[in-house]
Amino acid sequence: MVDYAYHDDNFPNADMMRIKAAKPDILIDNTPGGYWGQINGGVGCLPKEYTPLGIQVFSYIPGGYEGTKYQSFIDNLDTNLMRVNLIAADSATGVFLDEVSTFPDAASKAYLTAIYQECQNLGLKLIFNTGVDTFDSWLMDHCDYLMSDELYDGNRVPTSFEAPFIDRMLVIANSVTTAADAQHITTGAYQHGFGFSYACETYILLPTWMEDYLIQSVLPTPMPPVITQGGNALESSETTGNQWYEVGLGEIPGEVGQSFEPLANGSYYVVVTNDLNCSSDPSNVINFTLSRLRDVETLSAIQVFPNPASEFVSVSADINQLPITYQVYDQYGRLCVAGTIDFEGQLLPLNELSNGLYLIKLNSEFGSVARKLVVEK
Repeated sequence: MVDYAYHDDNFPNADMMRIKAAKPDILIDNTPGGYWGQINGGVGCLPKEYTPLGIQVFSYIPGGYEGTKYQSFIDNLDTNLMRVNLIAADSATGVFLDEVSTFPDAASKAYLTAIYQECQNLGLKLIFNTGVDTFDSWLMDHCDYLMSDELYDGNRVPTSFEAPFIDRMLVIANSVTTAADAQHITTGAYQHGFGFSYACETYILLPTWMEDYLIQSVLPTPMPPVITQGGNALESSETTGNQWYEVGLGEIPGEVGQSFEPLANGSYYVVVTNDLNCSSDPSNVINFTLSRLRDVETLSAIQVFPNPASEFVSVSADINQLPITYQVYDQYGRLCVAGTIDFEGQLLPLNELSNGLYLIKLNSEFGSVARKLVVEK
């Protein structure tokens, strides 16, 4: 589902209700850290409202044909890399990069590679939007999905460019004004093997006929799986198509097996997707407690406090995770403060920072994690 409209999910709203009713596999929207989220004052679509329903939330940023142009807002590589970090801090599933060249030159490839590698480092998925059905296969080695057609009619078979990657292709149709036409396009896309499709009268507003379209949908939906716990492992009743989630954090990258062994205490569930890319409702939730202690906690458990902060912050890290290097960036991607955390309870000074929104990136041998930081003096 594509929804470029502004909606503040801190409050109930019509777009949120329609998205939750539709339960799409993929939602392309504007989270606070994305391009339009920044323009709208740091609010927007909140992934935590949707990922517990099995919805993958991708936040929009402009590519401007690899950063060469896009309206008048800052759009260079450094700024887009900062947006990627802010989107990770929003707990989104991934990034939707618009305006990608179909046959990129060397400079464009370097730009796209940098975006892809940053997404990989942060555990985010990446969608490229070329908007057409002919493209360099190089792109498919540097993204998870590609939007290949913005004018799909439900009848076209895959091109020779799309066919090798068909289950990773997204096709959409703009200017569709009835539920019946949308249903034709959706069914046609799946019958021809496309992984995902969307048909709507506009990208900006979800149509009033969305509910009728959902009723007409004839694609089979899998039954919700049942999960059980045995020792330190969780197991799904379904052998294939599993994707594991943690309540409040969303999809767990790479955990797609029938069994899953969490690394930390938490609440977990699974969603099953069938061969037609139709997803089940979430399974039962298991409140998981490790039956034995781990030597190392996951880096994702690290928190920064107080937040908002004025003079200093502290980082809640297990002693086994130290040392941790950190960098503090402003919303335009400029490095403001950097250093190393060597001991528990160490205070990080903020006296050089003015009021505003920042991103603090923490790095240890276990990986990297980003956290939003608000400075109020």
